[in-house]
Amino acid sequence: MRALAVGFARVNYEYRSGAITIEALQKFWRSDIKEGALDIVRQNIGHTDRIVINLLNDEAVAVQQDYAELFRYSDEEKPDHLPALLTESVKRRAKKPSSALFSETLRKAMDGTIGG
Repeated sequence: MRALAVGFARVNYEYRSGAITIEALQKFWRSDIKEGALDIVRQNIGHTDRIVINLLNDEAVAVQQDYAELFRYSDEEKPDHLPALLTESVKRRAKKPSSALFSETLRKAMDGTIGG
């Protein structure tokens, strides 16, 4: 929960069930976090049957959820059926790749300049 409290998202892939679970604090659910999670989903789309998104409050209680069952679709169709919470308002950032955003967020978290 500590990492979530400073703006990180947790992405868990369960190999046996083909499920990806994404958790983040609702107040930090913004385009760069969505983009990073979406990149992970895209990289694993062929092995993913279900996606669950849980947005939490500061007490770690789910206040917003979204879900998609992808096993019904071919790998080519799966990207068209991702949860709306994951795909809405995602803007591609030409100036910074996801890895640079992650590094910058990690640095800020370590410095204590975010999530105070």
